[in-house]
Amino acid sequence: MTRRVGTARLAAAILAVILYPSLAGDIRAEPFSVVDGDTLLVDGKIRNLVGVRAPRLGERCRVRGRQRDCGLIARASLLDMTAGATVVCKRVSAAPAARYRCLADGYDLSEGIVHTGWARALPDAPARYRDIMREAQARKRGMWRKDQP
Repeated sequence: MTRRVGTARLAAAILAVILYPSLAGDIRAEPFSVVDGDTLLVDGKIRNLVGVRAPRLGERCRVRGRQRDCGLIARASLLDMTAGATVVCKRVSAAPAARYRCLADGYDLSEGIVHTGWARALPDAPARYRDIMREAQARKRGMWRKDQP
């Protein structure tokens, strides 16, 4: 039974590379570290997440009636999303401001950080990121919480 499952996984991986050749150029991000809410450090190189802008470390915002370091909170949120995960990044825009689509165990980190409310979707971001940001705003998640008690 185990051999059959292993063979099926191998066949699926080969099929994925054939159908989606761009996957072959992915950068497996191990080891990596989280720099801030929208940036990873992979093999000594900065990888900015595509389509999002999180507050920078030290950037203050008002949440629940108090001034907070929203950059630090955004970083902690991204740390939580990547804890124990295998991260894979793929460049989706060119230099000088290269952006990367990074997945943690298959979960889109740009999507996740916007969902938590600790990053904004950029105007040129995929529509789904902008939709997720509107939902985070409506549900008052993260930095959208403002002065709610």
